[in-house]
Amino acid sequence: MQAEADDSDRERLAMLDNVIEKHILVPPKFGEYPKVESILWRTVQQAIVGKISVDDALTSIRKKIEHIVAVGDGTFAKPNGKSTVAVKLPVSRI
Repeated sequence: MQAEADDSDRERLAMLDNVIEKHILVPPKFGEYPKVESILWRTVQQAIVGKISVDDALTSIRKKIEHIVAVGDGTFAKPNGKSTVAVKLPVSRI
């Protein structure tokens, strides 16, 4: 995966590999997780450096992740991947 990444992604993936190796972090078993992680990483980074507000970052993250996990008919895939459930995620601040 690192061979396909650009410099910033390679650095991020190297840090993730280090954490997994030394601290036993196991990413979620979700096929689209790399996309979700990338959205989180890049959007939080933009908020940290002041390119976007925290509220805009959280809204953007929520919308992009909802799009990734949406099945296409207004429902979201359950973790087992065998069925779907209608979910409306509340807009909230962490």
